[in-house]
Amino acid sequence: MRSTADIVIIGAGLHGASLAYHLAKAGAGSVVVLEKKHVAAGPTAKSGAMIRPLFSDAIYIRLVLEATAMFEQWDDVIGGDAGFVQNSFLRFTESFDQPTLGADLDLMTRLGAPFELIAPADLPGLASSCVFSGSESGVLLTKGGFADAIKTTESLVAAAKRLGVRFIEDAEVTGIDVANGKVQAVVTASGRIATGLVVNCAGA
Repeated sequence: MRSTADIVIIGAGLHGASLAYHLAKAGAGSVVVLEKKHVAAGPTAKSGAMIRPLFSDAIYIRLVLEATAMFEQWDDVIGGDAGFVQNSFLRFTESFDQPTLGADLDLMTRLGAPFELIAPADLPGLASSCVFSGSESGVLLTKGGFADAIKTTESLVAAAKRLGVRFIEDAEVTGIDVANGKVQAVVTASGRIATGLVVNCAGA
């Protein structure tokens, strides 16, 4: 096991793989990713991988818009197949107000997230298998869709490896050495990696 790294990431799920790729792309230094099982073994494997900027916070809307742009040209930007299907995303709602919808349509408009408001009479044409009471409306996110979370992670890992990132599987982290309030190393059952920066992407 490599004994030093500029950055150690704990967890080789979607977040860890994406962070490793972007750090390497930015030239942040040597990056090592430690995974206690195998790539995408944790929450990533259980993800529904919905892609839609339907939120009330600007940061999440911006993240989804940028991610959507990446997914639309995934093979050119990252390489490989993310299993991306852009078939839109439809949310049923009895009100367009923020607490009921769970999203801020005015903020989405300002940030450039495309959507269409669907009248109750038009919903059966978009969701013919559903039974509506007549009180529901819809928000159609025309660029929404879903991806394959495992394929997405695996292609990010491959891209990060091409940039020099090292992924170590079957390497459970057992501790983080700290001295004088600063990280000194990450400890695993297989050895110790000296580093000054650790990012925990291990999930809940």
